This record gives sequence, C-alpha cells and structure tokens, in this order.
Amino acid sequence: MIYDNSEFSLETALSGTVDSAIPIKPPFLWPDTRYLAQIADYPEMPPMAEVIREADLISGVLIDVGNGTLEWLNGLLEHRTDRRIRLIIVISPACPTRESHLRSLLALKESHKGNSARPLDVRVLALPIHYGEDCRHATLPPTTIQAHNTKSGESWTCIGSVGDAGHGPIFPGSLNFVFRAEPALRNAWRKWFGYLQAIAAPLSDDTCRIPHLVPPQGSEEAALAWAKFMEDCAQVGDENAATPTVDPETGEVTADAEGNPPEAWDGGDTALDAMAEKFQEIYAAGSLVSVNELTRIKPLEIPVKAALLGQSSVKTVGTLTQKQSFSLKIFDEHICKEIDKCRKIPDLVDVLSFPLSLGNRWLPNAAKPLLERELEARNERGLKTLVEALGGKPDSLTPNVGGSDEEKKTRQDQIKALVGDFIARQKDVILADLNQMYRDLKRGEAVPDDKAKEVLDEVESRVSAALSARLTPTCTYNSLAPPDLSPTAHDDNWIQPLSLIEQAAKKFREQLADHIYFDRKFSGKAFTKEEFLQSCNVFDDHIVAKPEHDRAKAEMIQIKEIMDSETTPKEKCEAVWKLVSSTAKSSNKKPS
Repeated sequence: MIYDNSEFSLETALSGTVDSAIPIKPPFLWPDTRYLAQIADYPEMPPMAEVIREADLISGVLIDVGNGTLEWLNGLLEHRTDRRIRLIIVISPACPTRESHLRSLLALKESHKGNSARPLDVRVLALPIHYGEDCRHATLPPTTIQAHNTKSGESWTCIGSVGDAGHGPIFPGSLNFVFRAEPALRNAWRKWFGYLQAIAAPLSDDTCRIPHLVPPQGSEEAALAWAKFMEDCAQVGDENAATPTVDPETGEVTADAEGNPPEAWDGGDTALDAMAEKFQEIYAAGSLVSVNELTRIKPLEIPVKAALLGQSSVKTVGTLTQKQSFSLKIFDEHICKEIDKCRKIPDLVDVLSFPLSLGNRWLPNAAKPLLERELEARNERGLKTLVEALGGKPDSLTPNVGGSDEEKKTRQDQIKALVGDFIARQKDVILADLNQMYRDLKRGEAVPDDKAKEVLDEVESRVSAALSARLTPTCTYNSLAPPDLSPTAHDDNWIQPLSLIEQAAKKFREQLADHIYFDRKFSGKAFTKEEFLQSCNVFDDHIVAKPEHDRAKAEMIQIKEIMDSETTPKEKCEAVWKLVSSTAKSSNKKPS
C-alpha cells in the first residue's frame, strides 16, 4: 500500500463530530495512525512544514529529491532573503532525482548568487549501491532537516524515511520524527553536517548530469515468488487487505485486522493519557525563565561605610548586637522610585509566567516577545529618567546598541562629562550632609578629605556604571523536559504540572473576578491585555474564550476546594483540567 499525499485530503477524511485535522504541535511523529487508517488528515503535507517555515537557518540531507523539494525551496525563498539554506542532495543509482531537478536547483541557487547572505547553497553526495555476496545493503541516510530560528533561539530536527523533503510517497512503516534539538545535539549535527559538506561536491553544470537509470527488471519467476511471500506475510501492501481499527480521537489502535483487541506490546506502562499528552505539548512550548542578576545595576542609594564616619558597623555586648549603617541618596525620592521600578522586574515575570516550584517559573514561548518588549521599554524609560536627573537631555547620549569603537568611545566621553558636571553641582550638598552627620556623631567638624573623596568616587562610579550598562536586567530561558507522566510513574511527578495548571486557571479567573486587575497589572506595560491573554492561554481555557464574571468567581472557589481535597496530585490535576477545558476527558485506563 502506498499513501498518496496528493489524493488524501480533508474532504476524504472522517466527517462528523471528530475534528479531522491531526494536531501537529511538536514534538510529534508522522504519519499518525489516524492518517494511516485514512480517517483524518493533516492541515498540510508534509506536517513539519510549519515548523521549518519560521526558521531562518536551515540545513538538510535530502534523498529522492523531486518536484516537492523544488516547490518547498521556492516557497521558503520567495518572501524572505535573510534565510540561509544549506542542503546536501544524496544521489544513488536509479533514484527519483533527475537532471532536470538538479538543474532547477542550480538555477534557483544562481538566481540568489548576488545576495550577500547567499541564501541557498546546494551540494551533491553521490552514493553507490552496496552489495554483499548475495544481497543488497540499505545504506541511504534518512531525510534530515534541522531548522533554527535565531530570533527565538529554538532549533527543530525533522528526521525520517519519507523522501523529497517529506513530499515523497508514504509506505507502510514510514516513520518521521519532529522534535526540539537541544544545544548539544544541534552542535553534534553541525559537526556531522560540516563533514558531509566537506566530502560532497558543489552543485554545478557537471554535477547536474546524473545518468537516467532505471531499476533492473527481474524474472517473472522471482516476481511470483515474492508476491506469494507478501501474501503469506498478512497481505502487506495489498490495498484490499483488512486494516487495524484506530480511535479517531486518540489514534490508539483498538482492534487488529481481524477485529480482535490488540495486545499492547508494553502492557500500557509507557502510555500517556490525554491529559499527560497535553502536558508534554505544553512543556515543549515554553521554558524556565530566570532573571540574570549579574545584569542588574547596583542601587543608586549608596551605602556609606561606618568607618568613613569614624564609627564601628557592629558593636557587641554579651548577647546583644548593635548594627549601624549609613546610606547616601543621590537623587530625590520620586526619582529613586522611578529608577527602582525599572531595576526590579519580579512583577513583570510574575504576570507572564507560572510557578512550577519554589524559585522556578515557566514562561510560554508565545509570551517571550512580550517580556523582552517590556524589558527594553523599562530600560529606555529608566535611562531617560536617570539622564534627566543628572541634568542632561533624553537624547544627549549616543545609543548604547552595537555601534563602532568610535561611537562607543563617544558615549563614554558623554557619560564622563554628564556625571562630572552633576558631581560638580552636587559636591557641596553631599559634603555638607556628610559633615553634618560627622558632627552629630561627635567625631569632629568635617569628614577627612580622603574619606570624603572615597564617597564622591563611589557616587561617580555607580552612576557611570548605570549609564554604561543596563538599568533593567535581562532574562535567561532554559528548556525544561516534562516529568514522566506514564501510568507507572510516581504520583509526585504530577506536583509540578498541578502547580502549572492551578496557577494558570487562577490567573485567568482573577482577572475577571477583580475589576481593576488589568489596571494594576498592565498599567504602563508595553503589551496589551489581548496580547497577554493570547500568549498565556496555554490550556485553551474556556473562560478566556467566553469571559463571565460570576462563573469566574464560582470556579475560583471550586479550584480551592480541589486543591484542599484529600486526593492525589494527579486527581487534583485532572479535576482542574476538566474545569478549564470543556473537551477534557478522564482516562486512567491503559490502552488495550
């Protein structure tokens, strides 16, 4: 049996209450059992096309290249010239790739030759057929494509047996995986692909001239013998043969070709129910987020060492300890508060992410652009406030983004002048306050010159550092593998997913129950309420699609009751999932 991708479409898929479109959110494998059973279809073929479409750095090893590959490449290059695509075309005797295909690739490559980015580079790797003493070895590599999005930092690997960049025919046993490539795996691919590039030949007029070979004809006797063998092997390949029965919702095989319940090869121990599958999907679509504390500037309220004022910072008498500290405010209170708002971002991270455990927060990938946008807005706002507080104009500094060495030096000179002028104006005020404190402490009339200079130097250093770096810290994003949620896994594995779904459910109901929620949480933000709801609604919560104030309040009570109940973390998780999703169904049974 051959599955023709062009003939099987949504029109021929199952009609009725079951959605006929098979989800294609990575990670996934294709073809899905529902596709093989011809009861559902993919929104597009090949299914990994959407994952690759967002990438701007693409490398691949392709077999059986034909018209599908050409159409795919034309589509990738049609609207974006910033892509870099590096391909190795594997050629073997009597393969489907013809000279016309290679010449079309060469023409496509040459048409972008003048582009400095060199968006397309194609090489040819010719492989012979390897024979043993009385057999033929299968030696062709799988179709492999790695797609990297430099903007999001995500990499996806598509690897499988379907040729022509996934557009080729699908046979029984065809198998393709689409999954996130971790940095270590991506780096290993980079080295392996680099080796193949080094031994492959550039696509040229000479390497386009592939001989048009066809498979050798066997004898009629051999064909009959093979047909008999196929028949003995449960009629594999016979279009009239009975096929297994597949559940149109889950893709589980519910009966074999004879209609008998199949025996699960793993006893169901590695199976995931619908809720566990949902969490696998969600974990793959987000990452752990943490604040880079090293990028946070020091406060502009400067500590003054007690020793500078002739004091001891700590005095101990028996079991009693006295601590003494002093600080110098460089700016007025309202300015300090404005700058401090830009230095601290827990409020922002809390709004866009969900707690998994103490100190660990999970951020949906869709919310990352919102977080980055607000971080930059706060940094710009803080720098503007600081520059104006120092007596400068908002545009008095050269932008601190990239730039040549000369531009960087110009900015440093501007900072030095701005801070120097400020200290010259404030020096008398600062020294007067220091001396007054010195007198109040009965240490003398004036702080020694060397001690006063130490304080002024610290003011200059701290303000200059704030202008030279960032006021607002940056964030780091790390991928997070989901816990094992199979039937044999420990029930504590559900604690983290429970925290995720509980906090998501409460967040969307709080914003409806509290009329001023968004006024408090989103006032002055660089993103809107609508953007927040769209990016953070990872569970497709019904309350987001149909917001109802009274229902939100009632369901918040239900969530508390669920969390306070004497049930297992998984049972609580399932109860909350049912509450937020009208389509969620309980399934603790092992597949038969």
